Amino acid sequence: MAVTLDGTSEYYLRSDGLKSAADAKVGTFACWFRRAAIGSIQTLFSISQGASERFSVTLDAANLVQVAGSNSAGVSILAYPADVAITNLTNYHHLVTSWDLANAEFHLYLDRVEARGTVVTQTDANIDYTGTTAAAGARSHDAARLWNGDIAEVFFDPTTFVDLSDSDELGKFVSQDNSSNSQGEFLKSEPGVQYKPVGYGHDASFATGARPSVFLHGYGPAFGQNKGIGGSFNMVGTPANDSDLSPYRHHAKWPTPGLRWFMSERSGFLYPRGDTFVEKREGIPGYGQRMGQDELDDTTREEQPHTDFLSMIFQDREDDKEEKDR
Repeated sequence: MAVTLDGTSEYYLRSDGLKSAADAKVGTFACWFRRAAIGSIQTLFSISQGASERFSVTLDAANLVQVAGSNSAGVSILAYPADVAITNLTNYHHLVTSWDLANAEFHLYLDRVEARGTVVTQTDANIDYTGTTAAAGARSHDAARLWNGDIAEVFFDPTTFVDLSDSDELGKFVSQDNSSNSQGEFLKSEPGVQYKPVGYGHDASFATGARPSVFLHGYGPAFGQNKGIGGSFNMVGTPANDSDLSPYRHHAKWPTPGLRWFMSERSGFLYPRGDTFVEKREGIPGYGQRMGQDELDDTTREEQPHTDFLSMIFQDREDDKEEKDR
């Protein structure tokens, strides 16, 4: 699920700073985005201290992703661009980047391909993540450099470095191949033939092993509720829901890389693809757990819940028939 920001007055703002944030030399950021305009600086995510920006992920006027960080004195200690310009206004793109300033490590991947440019600044020092404001879709302290286009699944963990050169680690943020789509056809306009979204888990901890500071996911005000630990973001303006998103599944409830969840695709039982077990089935004890977690390993799956589930449905039908006959 994504929101469409108009580039003039719509964004998501946290005016109290991120809860539990601390200065650090590491961090990881990821999101999906689709552009509606190019050639100007546009912000995906930012943190500011007063009127001074401390951390940001932007696309610059040359249409390059830029990751920037400053210390508590406002001195730049991280400035790293991508080496691929994003000018496409049709497709979704996936960005994930991670850094460790103590060890001079920086990774940036666009659409599963390494896209790290030439370093501008990389200093062994702490980035000031404890700003007074944070925002998705704008520079947080003055609502400038607004994002124009769609944005989805904004993930920010200021405590963890991830070695994205490891394909297994990269695969926790974006699928490793076309069949690994745990979002249940997340996009109608597919982002690409070799990469699709993956589930972050019910508390967004699957990628790094701990809940991130920020995980924004959903529509409208729900997008700003934040499944991470950093506190909610307020919706500014009235961002539209992205009309190209599939209605199949509304929440990245379970980490299920590799296989889809729909009964019709697993057992032959016909079930509308517009309804998912997260929305309709999670009241069944053990069923969501089996579908969500055990699917990671085919050898651990048990088929009995299928039988129980079908029996329940057919029993309901029999009860309805008896009631009608009366």
